[in-house]
Amino acid sequence: MSETNHANDTHSHQSDDHQESHSDYGPTMVGQHWPGTLMDAMGMEVTQYGPDCTSITMPLEGNTQRIGILHGGASAALAETAGSLAAGAHAYSVGGPDAYVVGVELSISHLRAGTKGPITATTRAAHLGGSSTVHLVSITDGDERLIGTARISNRVLKRR
Repeated sequence: MSETNHANDTHSHQSDDHQESHSDYGPTMVGQHWPGTLMDAMGMEVTQYGPDCTSITMPLEGNTQRIGILHGGASAALAETAGSLAAGAHAYSVGGPDAYVVGVELSISHLRAGTKGPITATTRAAHLGGSSTVHLVSITDGDERLIGTARISNRVLKRR
């Protein structure tokens, strides 16, 4: 699983005429972009952010299999990103800027083909502990039909 660690990384978000630097899991995640990352390549955008509920959207176009339906790996990456950001928000709230999360498990069920975008992953916290989190993720299509579900577990760590 990937490490979601923004405590010491500086991610830049381009605005009209200046660059902002973000070094935590604070409320600045909505609208945040990470140039050169998988999230950027897939067109992911954070639309809601917090430990209890995080939502991320991405376009269907560019995230499909060769037959034109949503790629299962793309929906898994979207679910993991949403769950990891939600876990990171919790880690920041309990451990401050030295806290970060690493993914330890991702399980996903593909329920129907995604054929209409945008695709949205929305988390719901199932467990927010001092050392671990579990989020349930609903993945919907542009018609708000449920096309997949996921469960992601993260370990909360702190820099020494």
